[in-house]
Amino acid sequence: MKDEEKSKEQLLEDITQLKEDYRCYKFLFDNAPLSYISIDKNGRIIKANRTCLEYLNYSEKELIGNYLNKFIAQEYLEDFTIFFDNFLEKGVAKDIEFEILKNDGTKILFSINGKIAYDSKGHCIKGHLILNDIKEKRTVIEAITAGRQRLYSLLEELPAYVCVYGPDLSMKFVNRYLRDNFDLADGKSCHKIFHGFEDRSQEPCSSCPVLDVFSTNKINISERTQVNGKTYQIYDFPFKDYDGTMLTVEMGIDITERKKIQEELQTRENTLNGIFASAPIGIGLINDRKIQWCNSRMCEMTGYSYEELNKNDTKLFYEQEKEYTHVGRELEMSHEANKMVDLETRWKRKNGSVFDCHLRSSPLDPSNPKKGNIITIMDITDRKKAQIQLEENIQYIAFLIDNIRNPLSIISGYAELKIEDERMNRKILNQVDKIEDLIEGLDKGWIDSEDTKDFLRSFM
Repeated sequence: MKDEEKSKEQLLEDITQLKEDYRCYKFLFDNAPLSYISIDKNGRIIKANRTCLEYLNYSEKELIGNYLNKFIAQEYLEDFTIFFDNFLEKGVAKDIEFEILKNDGTKILFSINGKIAYDSKGHCIKGHLILNDIKEKRTVIEAITAGRQRLYSLLEELPAYVCVYGPDLSMKFVNRYLRDNFDLADGKSCHKIFHGFEDRSQEPCSSCPVLDVFSTNKINISERTQVNGKTYQIYDFPFKDYDGTMLTVEMGIDITERKKIQEELQTRENTLNGIFASAPIGIGLINDRKIQWCNSRMCEMTGYSYEELNKNDTKLFYEQEKEYTHVGRELEMSHEANKMVDLETRWKRKNGSVFDCHLRSSPLDPSNPKKGNIITIMDITDRKKAQIQLEENIQYIAFLIDNIRNPLSIISGYAELKIEDERMNRKILNQVDKIEDLIEGLDKGWIDSEDTKDFLRSFM
């Protein structure tokens, strides 16, 4: 008797628990944020939660007992029939899209996921479906697709090759430049398209920048000469598609001509550097009287290193502020007139010794004086000494001429007065006249000629 009473009590407890569980599951089912529908094996709706009823704006009486295909938009009915047969066969459905009619006649795009419940014998009891409104998602996808098409339209017209790689190195997009300049025959992998490795399989290159981007998720910049003989600056950068798929976008800019120009400029620069380095005179670029750069000869002449002269003021070369100001004024006046200027001054070396120098300055860019001036420096210390010696020699020769004339006058007078032998007299006077003619010619044609003096000085 007692066992029977306990059994009844346990049964009541189990029933109470089942009712509680039912109320709990019903509450969760009705208040779930997603729309749930249960159907039998014929496609008849046997249950729908509150979210579904409210969203479609149907009452339970209007929805339950009707076939689901009654609420499918006309243009999707054929696809729904195929879907339902497949659902019954496989027992599962995932992300199947249909438009469903609301009570007011409007259509909502749903994604349907479902699963069939079976009895112990494997017979279909009912199917449970989750309806997900994907209208906003579809709108976003369409906007992304339209944006992608606009992007691809832009990339299509770029004067550089552009392609988009998937993780398997398959090309998802190639633009017109790439199609026009490379062979895209079917079956060719990217390394064959760009490098022409016909004897290789579909394996990537040993140092593939695209794979590096996929593994590091960082931009890769490289330079390579492709199979068409042109050199490209290649940019590979990661790109995440709207669905989260990682892609790599590659852009190749033709820099063949730029490389040639760079090589030519480098050759010219090397030539100029060679000229500047071997020049027997100092050469420098001066801007606002500060040294921007100079050659090794200028360093040798002044005794300073390049580092000591670079960006330093030329004031350190002058003994006196007055001379520095004077030279600066002369240079400024000539540069304002956009002219070359020549002047002589004295510079001081690092060790304190002074030397005479000739400066020649001209604008680096006549159309833009602010870019500075090229200046050449020549040590003329020896030339100045030679010039002084030339002046002294000229004066000495003039002195000798005067001193030669006096004895000649005496000899001439003596011959006329004392030598009775007419033949001897005439011979002596004739020689005196010859000497006189030579001295006079030397005096008038060379020594006393200022033009000749200037001519001689020009060689010193």
